[in-house]
Amino acid sequence: MNASHERSTSVWGKSLEHIGSGPIIQDASADFVVVGAGLAGLSIAYELARVGRQVAVLDRGPVGGGMTARTTGHLASDLDDYYHELIRLRGIDEARQVHQAQAAAIDRIEAITREESIACDFKRLDGFLYLAPGTEPDLLEREIEACHAIGFAGVAWAEGAPIPGRETGRCLRFPNQGRFHPLKYLRGLADAVLRHGGRIHTDAVVTGVDDKSNEVVVTLDNGVRLSARGCAVATNSPVNDRVAIHTKQAPYRSYAIAGRVPRGSVPDALTWDTLDAYHYVRLQEHDAEHDWLIVGGESGPGARPMEESWVSSLRDQCVEEDVAFFFKQWGGVFKCRTGRELEGRTWDEMPAHSPSKKLLVLKS
Repeated sequence: MNASHERSTSVWGKSLEHIGSGPIIQDASADFVVVGAGLAGLSIAYELARVGRQVAVLDRGPVGGGMTARTTGHLASDLDDYYHELIRLRGIDEARQVHQAQAAAIDRIEAITREESIACDFKRLDGFLYLAPGTEPDLLEREIEACHAIGFAGVAWAEGAPIPGRETGRCLRFPNQGRFHPLKYLRGLADAVLRHGGRIHTDAVVTGVDDKSNEVVVTLDNGVRLSARGCAVATNSPVNDRVAIHTKQAPYRSYAIAGRVPRGSVPDALTWDTLDAYHYVRLQEHDAEHDWLIVGGESGPGARPMEESWVSSLRDQCVEEDVAFFFKQWGGVFKCRTGRELEGRTWDEMPAHSPSKKLLVLKS
């Protein structure tokens, strides 16, 4: 199921409607087929279309209806699993290549934003990694040494992360990171793909990708076949392989909430801690008076169980401030068993039901 079908809505929106020409009803051909109309898929399609390739993009749902609409829009060249750990496992040369690729990706997004005049709130800013209680005290020392070893320029010590009301202690500052509005950027990419002669087909469900001797044949659920010289499967989970990738994936989701804060009350930076799973915070411009404060974390095998007091406290604050409160689920391994009731009832407030209210969505 596409994320766009879920009831909760991210700050960015659910998807990009009214882009694309709908399903394909007869056999066709292209130079290249891209399966998946999210950030990865449309980035590939853009690079091909701009150099004159005939590109067809296929997605079973709307453009940006998957994980692209659910990302928090961090653009960071640091590494979640740490460069010192990558050096230990794969060596310094491969760690250097990973960093160069991460940094080049941010540079490319910035260049496309400028060249295609995409208004997507792109901004360069600093990132801050601070030590969380209970984590290895020398972790930051090892990471800054690794960053310097691979040529990650400018990584340095800072007195503290810019989080109002929280003393984080000494932390690492990563310069030249970035943030953007993913769906605004995706719209710009989609417009550019179409302008360069590419095709985008929504409601096109791919059931097979077959590599023939001199072509790739992509089959849809209505029996239509597309022939191409090449194909990229850019879905959140691959649809062309039933074993090799799926057996190596850990299927879990990171959750985030967003709330409006007075403009300028929180420094504009990326911040995250060293917990596993880690917490992170960033800002997104909203209007002349408010920013969105986006907070995430506590996901994956290492996540702590959600305490009822945490949810009750947030609910009480929302009631006091007249903020719509939507509680999706308690989470855990068996989410269907834990349910979504809080103190004997469900909380389903949405802005559409309460036009005067702001919105906070909570899930675990």
